[in-house]
Amino acid sequence: MLLAASSAAQSGFNPTLLLLLAIMVVFIIFSMRNNKKRKKQAEEMKQKMVPGTKVMTQFGLYGTIVSIAENKTVLEVSPGTTVTVHSQAVTTVVEPAAPAAPAEPAAAPAPESSDEAAPAPAASAEEAAPATDTPETPSSEDAPAEPEYGKQSKD
Repeated sequence: MLLAASSAAQSGFNPTLLLLLAIMVVFIIFSMRNNKKRKKQAEEMKQKMVPGTKVMTQFGLYGTIVSIAENKTVLEVSPGTTVTVHSQAVTTVVEPAAPAAPAEPAAAPAPESSDEAAPAPAASAEEAAPATDTPETPSSEDAPAEPEYGKQSKD
């Protein structure tokens, strides 16, 4: 009786196997898609890397490409200083930063009469100080003296 039950389970439809196969197919499709994207990005970067382009290497060295030959890229890291690195070490093309638009100063309206053009009288120092609800901090005279470097404090 056990033998008959096990043979019926083996010959029947197994949805777990179908689900496993579907997951594998999706995984393979996404892998191929990501591989195509990576190849496209590498090709675009290779086209951008011409002498005179500012780049950053894998280890954070910034420079300007002087020449590219086979697997070697010569970078100028400072005027007159060149470094030869493997072409795969150049990972990022540094795009020039877009210049920030200068903020236009707000135009002050012109006074209509001479009365408005006169400056207001200056307030006293006590009136000009902002009012705060916080207590004043203790002065350096009230605070305990800090021990000098290398000396112990007496607590």
